[in-house]
Amino acid sequence: MTSEIRANTLKNRVGLGTVSFTDTGPVVSGIVTATSIEVVGAINDDAARIKIPDGMNGAPYTGNLELGNSRDFVMLHDGHHNYVKSTQNMYVFCGGNNLVTLQTGGSVLLNKDLDVDGHTNLDNVSIAGVTTGTTINATTFVGNLTGNVTGNANTATTTERVTLTNQGGDSTCNVLFAQSATGNQLPHTNANLTFNATNGRLTATSFAGDGSNLTGITQTTINSNTNNYLITGTGTANTLQGESNLTFSGSTLKVNSTTGHSFLKLNSNDSYSGSIYFGDQSDEDAAQIWYDNYQGNGMYLRTSENTPISFFTNGTERAVITSGGEFQIQHFSPPDGSSASRAARSALEIKRHYPQKTSGNYWIKDNNGTARQIYCEMETDGGGWMLWHDHNAPGSKVSMNIALGGSDASPSGNLARSNYNNYAYYSVWIKASQINATGERLHSFVTLDGDGEIKYVADYGADFLYEDVGDQYQPNLNAYFNSPSSSEYVSNTQMYQPQCGASGWQSFSNGGWQEVYIREMDTRMNPGDHRGLHLVERIYGFDSAGVPRWSVAESNQPLPYWSDVCLRAGESANGAQDMLSFGNRRIQANAGNNGPSIQGRSKGILTGTFEYEFSLGYSWGWSIGALVSTIQIENSIKSGVTAEVYNHYSNIYFFASLYNNSSNNQWYVTTRPAWQNSDSSQTYTPGASSGSNVMWRETDGTIKVKAKGANVSHTHTFPHKFAGPLILCSGNQSPHSTYLYDVWNDDKNDNALGGRNRWYK
Repeated sequence: MTSEIRANTLKNRVGLGTVSFTDTGPVVSGIVTATSIEVVGAINDDAARIKIPDGMNGAPYTGNLELGNSRDFVMLHDGHHNYVKSTQNMYVFCGGNNLVTLQTGGSVLLNKDLDVDGHTNLDNVSIAGVTTGTTINATTFVGNLTGNVTGNANTATTTERVTLTNQGGDSTCNVLFAQSATGNQLPHTNANLTFNATNGRLTATSFAGDGSNLTGITQTTINSNTNNYLITGTGTANTLQGESNLTFSGSTLKVNSTTGHSFLKLNSNDSYSGSIYFGDQSDEDAAQIWYDNYQGNGMYLRTSENTPISFFTNGTERAVITSGGEFQIQHFSPPDGSSASRAARSALEIKRHYPQKTSGNYWIKDNNGTARQIYCEMETDGGGWMLWHDHNAPGSKVSMNIALGGSDASPSGNLARSNYNNYAYYSVWIKASQINATGERLHSFVTLDGDGEIKYVADYGADFLYEDVGDQYQPNLNAYFNSPSSSEYVSNTQMYQPQCGASGWQSFSNGGWQEVYIREMDTRMNPGDHRGLHLVERIYGFDSAGVPRWSVAESNQPLPYWSDVCLRAGESANGAQDMLSFGNRRIQANAGNNGPSIQGRSKGILTGTFEYEFSLGYSWGWSIGALVSTIQIENSIKSGVTAEVYNHYSNIYFFASLYNNSSNNQWYVTTRPAWQNSDSSQTYTPGASSGSNVMWRETDGTIKVKAKGANVSHTHTFPHKFAGPLILCSGNQSPHSTYLYDVWNDDKNDNALGGRNRWYK
């Protein structure tokens, strides 16, 4: 049986609540107690809801949803914030599974994966299990991290697990490592430790430790393991040997055998086998020694630098190959001519290897290779002269002519040009006294061409040689300068005038003598080399035909200045006298009669034709201008003359002088060659009180002097011709004066002296 109560409103009698009925359902106000409340409707339907008004923040809790007898679980909204409060653990279930646990201690347990989209910041979060996200910021990670960890992990201090993939490609990967064995560490890599997955190779710059745990390595024993010993194989497995006879100190490799021979062998399988290189840090290939087996070319020694190759014995250089390819032998005990067994090929060969050798008799091989003892001159012009032929030569000198069985009257046929390479490129030195032996009369040098003909003439003696270019040198003939002109003859035992003071053909008498020396081309000399002979500095070279010749150096060209002086008559103790003036053009000594003075020489050498202009003082003493032979001055220097070194009466060889004074009122000339015992002189009056004088030499060797003063007119021809080099010197008696004006020297005229080319120009 059913019953029905119809009413719009049900109101509690005590006024604590009412129930109103509307078209959409009942509305309950106040406290409602029920075992269950069911709201029917769609979740988004305003009519299907349980509505609790806003509460207040804090007690009393109004507008709250409270579960439990003691408000164990409360949800409230105070108009500003939403709150969920629980006095016990809170659990979130889904599908019958506990997914999240909120513990009263503050921990949040995620029992399943955390899937986060976008950027999420987690501060002070402990994560256990598997976590998937884009960015996790946390002070601590507990548990294992699996899978791939990407993104920024700089703030992570502990990572238990990272996701790894297999590297199977042929590439080198860096190895991860930490700086310490414990604690939170940052991972590091370095190119010094890499791994290649394809070949399984781990690469490091070095390995340390005893290697006991390394596999694939066989332990090796080294016998005699001593510092600097090089290690070699023994033929026994896992055994090496330190070699006491093969050592390396860091800079020196040494092979030392105590039982037998020591060998160093370098072999290769190509044509350039066995190479040794020498050098330094800047050039490792500066020098090389190698054997070239290609087409049997043999052994090679090479330098790549512009440096020589030298050969030493006993700490001394014996030979050298220059950077220009010249082979120079300093000393290797070649034949020295001391005995027949050590006979040399020439005197020059001896001098080349033994520069200290002096003049004397040496063993020389003749044209047939037979040792002959002959005289060799080792001082003049570099030495190396062989006495070829002589007549009555002073001293115990042996000529090649005599050694070959010849005589003065009948020279040996072995002296013929055909036996000595036609004398091509030979130099000949001829010396002779006057016919009656009163001093040296001839002192001349000639150069021969390929036909043995006279190519160049250089006269450093008392007179020039009367021989034309084109004459042949034939010492096997009785007249060895053979010319169609009778005046060109120089015989073995005779001279033809004007040579050596003879009148026509005339034999030497009273000890008269002549010497003929010969010397091959001097291989010690190179074009441009300098050599001094009789104070003349010469430069070596060749003419267009390749014949050796000498020319005078530019430094020897004459200039009108006094270049050197010597002191005499007390001048060394009287330095107050100023005797040089006018830019060294004038020498003037005015310290009383025969007082202190100086004597000087002019600058340069007079060769060929020349003119010299000078003035002489006119006072009590003799003012002098003297042409003095360079041989004479050189001999004075060699003999130790000091105060009279430029005096034309010291070691007389040749001079031509002009005197002038007022006490005798004389202008006079004197001359003397080496073969004369007294002067040839002539006096002219009056003396020259003013003006200048000119001395000159003509092409045939004639020397003249002329006064150019206004009050005198003197001209003199000196009786003795002379073609050799001269130096103008001053006087030596106080008071005296010599002033130099000008000088001209035709040293480059090939037509000087009768068409003969001159060495000395």
